[in-house]
Amino acid sequence: MLLVLEDEHKEHLAFLTKVELSVLQEFCHIAMEFMRKGSNPKVYLTAAQKLDVDADTVRHGVEGLMYLLTESAKLMVNEIDFHDSILTLGFSKDLKEELLRLYKEHCKEIRAILSKMSMDLPHYHNLEWRLDVELASRSSSTPNQSISSPQTTHRRLRQYEYTTYADRSCQFNSSYTISRGRFSRN
Repeated sequence: MLLVLEDEHKEHLAFLTKVELSVLQEFCHIAMEFMRKGSNPKVYLTAAQKLDVDADTVRHGVEGLMYLLTESAKLMVNEIDFHDSILTLGFSKDLKEELLRLYKEHCKEIRAILSKMSMDLPHYHNLEWRLDVELASRSSSTPNQSISSPQTTHRRLRQYEYTTYADRSCQFNSSYTISRGRFSRN
């Protein structure tokens, strides 16, 4: 799977196409430290003074490189696709090989960092449902309603009884239970 980078990311990485191999290695080191510990503006200022460029240019270069590495690791891009993805960015052959080497070297660590940063969404464990259905009622003027609600402790459906009284009123009762995914009558 090829990475598709936006123009903004390509602009941020354009600065790194003109640097030496040792500078690219240092930028990769700074990008990895950024992922491990967070941003450090002092590092950007120091690197900017050494390279005689603006601190924002260094920061954008590190962020662009970090984005390239994290997206590649997140999508588990293989070597060929990573090489093809950076081919359009204008890196020299030596810089492309170094980026590929650094990607392969740090891919597992980047994935571990990303998994620690991922948000654990709330979810239900061992959820069972209880269905309450009113079949008919002489005392109720509202139409029949059914209600479903999550239950975690009960495994019995509503009970119905059938009894004839002296005044000829009737009540229906029959109990059903759920056992291993099957309905059975008690």
